[in-house]
Amino acid sequence: MRRATPSLTPSLVQFQQVGEHLIHIALPFRKVGNGENGIDAVVAAGINGFDKKAIDLKNAKDVSVFDDALRVANAVVPHVGRLLIEGQPIESIEFHNGKDVVVQCLYPLRNGIAQGFNRRHIHVYFVVMTPDHRLHLVECPRDAIQGWPHPITTEDKLAYCRTLLRVGFDTLDMGSFVSPKAMPAMADTGKVLAQLEEEGIWDQTDTRALVIVANERGARDAVEFESVSDLGFPLSISPTFQERNTRASIDEAWRRLDLVSNLCAKSGKELVVYLSMGFGNPYGDHWNEDMPAVWASELQKRLTPSVISIADTIGAADPELVERVFSRVVTEVGHEIVGAHLHIHPMEGLEKIKAAHRGGCFRMDGALRGVGGCPMAQDDLVGNVPTEWIVEWAGKSGLWQPVQPQALDQALSLAADLFA
Repeated sequence: MRRATPSLTPSLVQFQQVGEHLIHIALPFRKVGNGENGIDAVVAAGINGFDKKAIDLKNAKDVSVFDDALRVANAVVPHVGRLLIEGQPIESIEFHNGKDVVVQCLYPLRNGIAQGFNRRHIHVYFVVMTPDHRLHLVECPRDAIQGWPHPITTEDKLAYCRTLLRVGFDTLDMGSFVSPKAMPAMADTGKVLAQLEEEGIWDQTDTRALVIVANERGARDAVEFESVSDLGFPLSISPTFQERNTRASIDEAWRRLDLVSNLCAKSGKELVVYLSMGFGNPYGDHWNEDMPAVWASELQKRLTPSVISIADTIGAADPELVERVFSRVVTEVGHEIVGAHLHIHPMEGLEKIKAAHRGGCFRMDGALRGVGGCPMAQDDLVGNVPTEWIVEWAGKSGLWQPVQPQALDQALSLAADLFA
């Protein structure tokens, strides 16, 4: 991208390219947020201390730098870019014909500005969405099947997985290697994997296979399958849930996770850690919204997992909390390894998914028709995010498309029969 030539005087605004697809806008020295002199001299008038909770660049004299960046992305659609203001991600970003750019700042930034502060420069970073920023969509038949009250045969699971593998999901959470007494619906995971390997289906898809393990024994069983790409391990911020879910203390869970991590490294598998109860718990265990970022940072330092997926296990978080938590986790460990496994009430729609995305998360878990969830949720209607909802939203936003749309339709029909 060429260096933009500012058309405004240097006392007002300067555009400068400081990296690949990265724009630095230096605003003049001023006090903002005192209710009198906002930043209207540079952008749209009437902001007045961010009372409108937005910075509106539509009246800026030189927006060509945004035009250039958008051309690199090959589309002018909502969410095609990210903006950081004073290091804080925005809440939302909208582009209209490549000219009008409207962004909203996160609460921590708004709060700081409302109190008034001095800055020689306010650093605004515009980052174009590259292919790395497309959604990584995880379909979770395991989560749907394991809690279903009626048995599903191995043959039906195979038929379902064959169809799902043609859709083009990035990852398929297929099953688990845990005690069959604890999870009888997953006892045939090995049979399903073995049959699909025998059929050679993995040579026909780019979808990754993920299985859940809770200890070293399960991990050793899982790594024997060439088709398994990723091992998922459930680590809970809540000690009570860790004990109930895996019969282990937090210390024991970390010890098991260390063993699983070593097995992954030796066998060429990727480690996916699910941080359960990432948004609070119903047991009264200590939690605050900084804890997911702290735990994610510790995981990255100790084990460097490929993915850290934050789970709203009981579906209790609101979109504002989801966005704040993901923003902090992404700031701490980077968006490349962050995932979201959220549970929702049907009436909430995709607000939590959109909030996680605004927070910088690009890996989303779902289950077709929203089947499955957590039995500890305090509302029977709370369950997995319907994958078809994510697909529709992501398609309109240019974030994800199925490889074979007809296979998605067929999978939805199968899900309707299996989970009737």
